[in-house]
Amino acid sequence: MADKKTPAKKADTKKPVYESQESLYAKAVIKMNEDAVIVQHAYKAETYRRAAEMFELVGDYEDAPELAEQCRQMADDTEEEARRLTFAKAKEKEEKADAADSKTASYEYGKALELYQGLGDYEESAQRAEYCEKKLAALSRKQKRHTTAVLLVIAAVIAMIVYYFTSSMFPYSFGRIYEKAGWEDNAVSSYKSAGGFYDSEVRIEGINDRKAARADHNNFLNLTEGEPGKECFFGRYKWLVLDRQGDYALMLLTNFVIAEHPDLWQIPYNEEQTEVSWLDCSLRKHLNTVVLEEDFSDEERERLMPISLEEDHPELPAEGGETDRVSILTVWEAMKYKKLLDKLGGVDYWLRSEGEAPGTAVVFSAMDRILYSGIPVSSTDLAVRPIILVNTAGMKEETE
Repeated sequence: MADKKTPAKKADTKKPVYESQESLYAKAVIKMNEDAVIVQHAYKAETYRRAAEMFELVGDYEDAPELAEQCRQMADDTEEEARRLTFAKAKEKEEKADAADSKTASYEYGKALELYQGLGDYEESAQRAEYCEKKLAALSRKQKRHTTAVLLVIAAVIAMIVYYFTSSMFPYSFGRIYEKAGWEDNAVSSYKSAGGFYDSEVRIEGINDRKAARADHNNFLNLTEGEPGKECFFGRYKWLVLDRQGDYALMLLTNFVIAEHPDLWQIPYNEEQTEVSWLDCSLRKHLNTVVLEEDFSDEERERLMPISLEEDHPELPAEGGETDRVSILTVWEAMKYKKLLDKLGGVDYWLRSEGEAPGTAVVFSAMDRILYSGIPVSSTDLAVRPIILVNTAGMKEETE
């Protein structure tokens, strides 16, 4: 770049000088020196060219022609430096784009392309611009493919969600959640809603098997160890534990369902209306023949212990005298276990004791009252709640 010069001193010779030339010369010098406060190359080059034009207007005053040429050279040098710096910046952007990820690369290639295109044919700007343009096109195609893939994935996810909520998979999934949480009834309901989806039916069967196994286990515990008030199955029926003495459990039929107890419903105490005791009544015979034979297996009958016919304080099991394998409660027993009996309700049923009036037997009513006056023995409006005495010794070993 040419060195700037200070204005030459006026010549000593006396010659006419127009005030306008001197003034314009001074202004041109000021314009020439403004580059010291200008940062941008374009403005700096424009300032030099304006100064050159002003020096040309001065004419041959002092060194104006030389300063005009000097300003034009400095303008050319400034523009050359600007192109060099712009090219270097574009090159830096390009190199940064080459090493960056797709998103950053697109931005940097775009900036480099803009700078190269502004340089025209400077150096290899045209070739570098073409390179950046190709890179941008490739990145654009890649971005479109990526966007398309993302949209396809989103569409697939939405389709899966719609399918999930409208298909059997939705209730099946809730069934799995309920099953893991231990809410088996909810799980079975959800699996049923899923229809035959996947292994729904197998899981329902598994839940039912586990529930049955637990029920069997609980039933076994209540039968062998349950305290009075516990319920368990034995034979065809469900029983309430009234008393337990060692291995012996005295139990009463519970949860009376007429349809499930045809041989225990509408049964008279005695078929003929006459004065009769428990020893001779037809109900005793019915319980110890029909009920005993049809409602218990051979193994179960072997565990039924003899029950004394005595009214008060019978031995468990009876050690002598007349006995039953299946019997009903006496008045004394009904009073002894009344708190447990009051929880049953449902039907009127016979007690073993004779009523106050001839030809009657005492009844425990559905209203939890003992009708001591009695009901005619031939009445067929009552039910029977049998009692049995079960020997539970060795049951645990047999199960194992």
